[in-house]
Amino acid sequence: MGDAPDPVHVRAREGEVVTDRAARRVELLGVHPQLVITWSRYGPGERGPDPHIHTAHADCFFVLEGALEFGVGPDRKALTLSAGELLAVPANVVHTFVNAGGEDAVFLNFHAPGAGFAESLRGHPERFDTHDPPQDGGLPSEHAVHVAPEQGHSVRSGASELLIKLGADDAGGHLALSQITLAPGFEGPPPHRHAVMVDAFCMLDGAVTFTVEGERIEAGPGDVAFVAPGTAHTFANDSGAPARMLNLFAPAGLERYLLELSALLDGGAALTPALMGRLASRHDFLLG
Repeated sequence: MGDAPDPVHVRAREGEVVTDRAARRVELLGVHPQLVITWSRYGPGERGPDPHIHTAHADCFFVLEGALEFGVGPDRKALTLSAGELLAVPANVVHTFVNAGGEDAVFLNFHAPGAGFAESLRGHPERFDTHDPPQDGGLPSEHAVHVAPEQGHSVRSGASELLIKLGADDAGGHLALSQITLAPGFEGPPPHRHAVMVDAFCMLDGAVTFTVEGERIEAGPGDVAFVAPGTAHTFANDSGAPARMLNLFAPAGLERYLLELSALLDGGAALTPALMGRLASRHDFLLG
């Protein structure tokens, strides 16, 4: 059996607990063959897996609190990620990590495709796409993508902003990731479905209302909304305060629609649900 889909909405600290001890807690927040999301807390000195590669999927990390130290590539190039930073490790790049600091490190981990990662956490490591470093050392460390908190292609509309931090040209095209800041009253896209893509949202700050197959979901900090292909959904900021969230596309590709939208907005077009729907219809975006 492969990874099976999880519920659409997982509240903060209510994920499926797969590890729970003083130095480490790991929760599954979203599971689909195309994407697995975990939340982890590593105590000081806690080490991740030994150096390894994946041959068929990307392994991505977003730090929420504290810092993680990575060793990447044949020479284990040192990279330190602090809060708000992203690291995307594509297939065939050796990597490992440790919490080398004196405080807890809290981070999200995305495997795209899932490649048996959830199954390995549930006690079946033989099903996971993970391997010892190859004799040639694997791909150079430069193939990994390290993104700073404010880095990304910006798409703005008024007080709302979307930062495309990872796209189809990164991490083998398995995952795109944007950080979205929604102004109060932001209406969001028209209700839509994706035929192939998983559309997932990880809340950072504030509150967002998701509507999934007609059901309203109020999501707050730490919550995840995980939308499988074929599921009608939209979102809005109905609150009186800004909201921030990560938006993941697995596989990547729909971010190209966002780039088209950005060009029109830069040309003076107004951001409306009709404009968003018309542009997105060229991609994996089906209205209704």
